[in-house]
Amino acid sequence: MRTVGQITAKGGRNKEERLQQATEKYLTKACALARKVKAMIENPAAGERDTVAAWLELWYYHERLVKHIDLVDRRILQGKVIPHQEKLFSIIVRKTLVS
Repeated sequence: MRTVGQITAKGGRNKEERLQQATEKYLTKACALARKVKAMIENPAAGERDTVAAWLELWYYHERLVKHIDLVDRRILQGKVIPHQEKLFSIIVRKTLVS
């Protein structure tokens, strides 16, 4: 994803072709990860069956990954405009320590 971001930000010669190739490579890896996570969700190891919270968290992040793959594919490879309500936003929450 970093490579895709750099191509987008810097531009340069053959930008669209390089962006297409980098995005396809990124999505191939992301889809492989999504398949592995889905397999873990569907067939948890014996020790993981008791950890409902971990399973729910894994399921949550798998859903976000699938959504991210869809958005990147539609936006970059298909050239579509993503409606605002479908976009994902990253919010960083910082904990402050009070002494």
